Amino acid sequence: MRHPTVSQSVQGTDWKKVRVLVFGRDDQFRFLARQTFRRLNVREVAPFDQTADLPKLLGQGFDILLIDFAVDPEEGLRVLEGVRRPLGNPNEALPVLA
Repeated sequence: MRHPTVSQSVQGTDWKKVRVLVFGRDDQFRFLARQTFRRLNVREVAPFDQTADLPKLLGQGFDILLIDFAVDPEEGLRVLEGVRRPLGNPNEALPVLA
């Protein structure tokens, strides 16, 4: 895998304030995501691969969640459901990239 370059569209974002949560079963995906966001100088990148870790991590106030559905789509859906349900939970509006 080749590391992507920083595009013009993300250069205006103040990444130093952003905390990113990354879910994926594939070690290479988590590594590449972590490296990509670190290159953007994000405040924090927290990769995880166990759905059981989600409630604890959500309580830490992340700004965005990246989910890899490629390796294990069912686990990815469980993570997404953990963020969106029940309706009205404090994490319901967390932006998710899939």
